[in-house]
Amino acid sequence: RGLLYYVISFTVTVVFSLIVAVGATTLLGQGGEVFGQPVLVFVVAVVAVIMLLWLRDGVQRGVDREFFREKYRLDKALQKVNQAVMGLMDRRTLAERILASCQDVLQTDRGAIYLRNEQSRTFLRLANVGSGQFPVEFSAPREFVETLRSGLSLQRTPGGNSPIQETMRGLDAELVHGLDVDGELAGLVALGSKPNAATYNAEDAAFLSAIGRVAGVTLHFGKVHEELSRMNAEFSRLNHELEERTTQMEQLRDQLRMRDEALAQRQRQIESLQHQLSLRLEGTPVDRPAPSEAPLDAPTILGRSPAIRSVLETVRKVAPTEASVLVRGESGTGKELLARAIHDNSPRRNGPLVTLHCAALAPGVLESELFGHVRGAFTDARQDKLGRFQLASGGTLFLDEIGDVPLETQVKLLRVLQERVIEPVGSSQPIPVDVRLIAATHRNLETFIAEGRFREDLYYRLNVVSITLPPLRDRGDDIVELAVQFLRRASERTGKPVTHFDEEVLERFRAYAWPGNIRELENVVERAVVLADGTRLTLEDLPPALRSAGTSAGRAAPSPRLAARTAASADGFASEGDRSPSDAALKTDEADAPWTLVSELGTVRVVGSEEERQLLKEALVKARGNKARAARLLGLPRSTYFSKLRKHGLG
Repeated sequence: RGLLYYVISFTVTVVFSLIVAVGATTLLGQGGEVFGQPVLVFVVAVVAVIMLLWLRDGVQRGVDREFFREKYRLDKALQKVNQAVMGLMDRRTLAERILASCQDVLQTDRGAIYLRNEQSRTFLRLANVGSGQFPVEFSAPREFVETLRSGLSLQRTPGGNSPIQETMRGLDAELVHGLDVDGELAGLVALGSKPNAATYNAEDAAFLSAIGRVAGVTLHFGKVHEELSRMNAEFSRLNHELEERTTQMEQLRDQLRMRDEALAQRQRQIESLQHQLSLRLEGTPVDRPAPSEAPLDAPTILGRSPAIRSVLETVRKVAPTEASVLVRGESGTGKELLARAIHDNSPRRNGPLVTLHCAALAPGVLESELFGHVRGAFTDARQDKLGRFQLASGGTLFLDEIGDVPLETQVKLLRVLQERVIEPVGSSQPIPVDVRLIAATHRNLETFIAEGRFREDLYYRLNVVSITLPPLRDRGDDIVELAVQFLRRASERTGKPVTHFDEEVLERFRAYAWPGNIRELENVVERAVVLADGTRLTLEDLPPALRSAGTSAGRAAPSPRLAARTAASADGFASEGDRSPSDAALKTDEADAPWTLVSELGTVRVVGSEEERQLLKEALVKARGNKARAARLLGLPRSTYFSKLRKHGLG
């Protein structure tokens, strides 16, 4: 066949040469008469030679393709395999492409590719094409493996009884060729029969040898690609697990922090209970000053928070002096108790402590109460009456709600503070007094001064030492201790054996804002004791506002009035416009909005102005006309109660 190829190629060359020679001779024989010009003859000759060369190359390519068709098919097959490798397909797809190339080049009816399992030394089918029924897995004898490893192809022969031929029959394959990777047998290619039962020749074996090397490397890279994909997937899985573990660690950290906070709260509760136990057993306050400091006698002021400690330290320093004290703070924070602590720790402790609520009295009555009056000073003055200044002589006079004193009375108070003498109503006889003055207010006196409602000179006379009582919401560490004390008092007062709080109740106490401060806490605890059925206070015994404290509903934004009151002054007090209408158990967002009242009269929801009026009248009737008593029945500050009376025309 090779000789025939060279004969045909030589014949084509000879024919081409003859055509060129005959054409040239013909042109020369004509002597240029055909075309007439030498240049034209030259051009025609060049074109003719170019066309003949192109024709000869085409004939030669046809001869080459006919005699070396395996080479061209191999090139086509390698191009397909290269496309598969460049696409980084999986090994099964690569194997199917290789088998398709073998089937196209060798014209086989079926084929399969097997990969060798190094552990079990068996062959597993990776892919197959055609109509053959190749087994999924088979074991090969040693001779079969060694022959393939040497690089030889195995061909099936009729009647062979060797282990190799038995394996070939088991595979139902006509030709088997090994796939070599790094000198190791990685797999094999099994092919079926050719058309017309033709046998495989040496050229077929050469093709399989070439395609086998490429296939081995290709499948090796496919395996590497699959391993990388598997490792990437494993890495993604591990990364996802790491993120989940990190999230779990953060959750555990949050849980531990919450447990630490809960333990800290339990510790504070235990300390509070121990404090109450020490008060019962020893009858001494827990907060003892340092040995170098003078002891402070203030058993009624409970708490160990930094805020209340600072207040008590100021009381300890100012109590032994004669300086006037201005106590500031919201309603219900215990201003009267603080005044009593100042009196009890002062050199005047053996004298009287006289208290007067200035907002509860009309201007004329207020002057009579402060300075006294003589008989006939006014219509109902049937006899002389001593004023509070005279009654407090040698002791302390506590004027609550000093910000509500009228301007006319403020002038007389200023004279008393400057000259230490008073003149009873209806008398011009000055009477000297020996009184220490303690005033208290929840008003913003600076704002009142700017508005002309309070005298600046009186303010500076009163404000020698200013003590601001913190609201209960700023004394979170003291709430449990105060609640335990109020529980003991309420249990003794009602005769009910209620001795404990549920933990949920204490949590609500800590989460609640307490707009009414300590007075509200005391009222809530007393109400809960009255409603309790057992020995413990539960959530069911609390008012609705307390039950929702700390929950999603209870964490809503505070009312505008409460927010305004909190931010009204750095000293912790507010003006009338900012103060909530009830600092005990009344909570409202607007002046005429519905509000709920928890008091000795029970839990009442006031919806409209008429209901409010009826409630005020009912309290006044129950108190037999005593407005201060009526205010206490409602749990309202007296100033709030009086302003509501005036609002409805009942004052």
